[in-house]
This record gives sequence, C-alpha cells and structure tokens, in this order.
Amino acid sequence: MPVTVLNSHTHYDHVGGNAEFSSVLAIDTGYTRANMAGFSHDRIASETEPETFCPELPADADPSKFFTRAWKATGYVRDGERLDLGGRTLQVLHVPGHTPDALALLDADNGLLFTGDTYYDAPIWLFVPETSLDAYSSSLSRLVGVESEVRYLLGAHNVARVDAGPLASVKSAFEKLVSGRFVPVAEDDGILSFNIDGVEFVTAEQVLQGRSGDPGMGGSGLDGW
Repeated sequence: MPVTVLNSHTHYDHVGGNAEFSSVLAIDTGYTRANMAGFSHDRIASETEPETFCPELPADADPSKFFTRAWKATGYVRDGERLDLGGRTLQVLHVPGHTPDALALLDADNGLLFTGDTYYDAPIWLFVPETSLDAYSSSLSRLVGVESEVRYLLGAHNVARVDAGPLASVKSAFEKLVSGRFVPVAEDDGILSFNIDGVEFVTAEQVLQGRSGDPGMGGSGLDGW
C-alpha cells in the first residue's frame, strides 16, 4: 500500500521522518516552506540531551549530532479539501494558531477529529514566535463547532484518544487566559505556565502581548524569544 505523509504542522518533532517518504503533502505557507530545510542540531539541541530519551539511547548513538533532514512537499492541500483514502475520507481543516500551518483532519463518517497540537490532553504549548493567539482563538472556535459531530479527539501528544467534549472548556479557559486577569503558576526563563479551570497552557509574555516573529523564517517549536 502506498503511504502519504500529511503533518499536523511542521515543528521539528513532527517532520523528522519526512525525508524517508516519497509522497508528502502539506499546506502551502511560507512557514511550511521554510521548515522544509530541516532543523540543524543547534535548533533542537535542548531536546537531544540524554535525559530526554526514554528508553536510554543505544550505546553507539551520539545525540550531539542529531538533526532533522530537509524534505520536500510533493503536493499541497487546501482548507476544506477532502482526501479520499479508499473507504475513508478525511476533510482538511486549516487551524492556525499553534503554528501558521496547523491542520486538523475530520473523519466525519467514523466520528474522529485529529486535532494535532491545537488540542491534546496535556499542557498546550503556545509560547514561540510563530504562535498567534488571535488565530488560535478562531481555530478553537472552529473545532468546537464540529466537536458535536465526533466521538473522539485524537491529539498529537501524550494521550492518543479522548472522548469528544473538552474543547468548549478549553475555549472558555483560553478566553480567560487572554483576558489578562490570571497570573502564571510558574515561570521558567520567560516561559509562563497557567492552569485555568483545569486546562494548562504554556505561553510567553511576548505572545500574550500579540507579538510574533516572521513566519517566513519557519520555527522548530523550540526557538524562543
């Protein structure tokens, strides 16, 4: 069976294997194109320390040389496009915010919503220069609008599947976050952690102020301010 890759977005931890495949789809943004160049070791070094791996690395592995290879999209998808997999159809939803190229995939027939990093059952990262809280708010509203049509949400980290239902609460907590009325529960080197009504967000003051970097420069998901 042929295999086609479509990433939920192009942070380094989602595209590291893209170069192994001959068929890779993407949404056409400047951010996506920049990230096709791959990520040098310097840009992901904080995630290649030995203690970040589980289980331990093989004895002959050298994490000081880890990097991600360049890759190329062989085709592009559009918001609202339906992908026919043969007996299963996925609708592409462009949900920017976490990144400019964030996607969700809706399998309406089977009641599944693949949410990528826009939602997962863990602290939600919204702290890098490519993050837009205004876009994230709109994308959350869009996903809340389709949540009633699905049974399960499948995020890209931590818990593989959760019952549909939490997105409205995430949206409510997010609106409280951007209101400026809440203080972080922790701060580490400019990264702020909030726990609002049981929903955890990890962000930065610059993001809360509406600042952003140049999306045409791409971003690893670790490049901070």
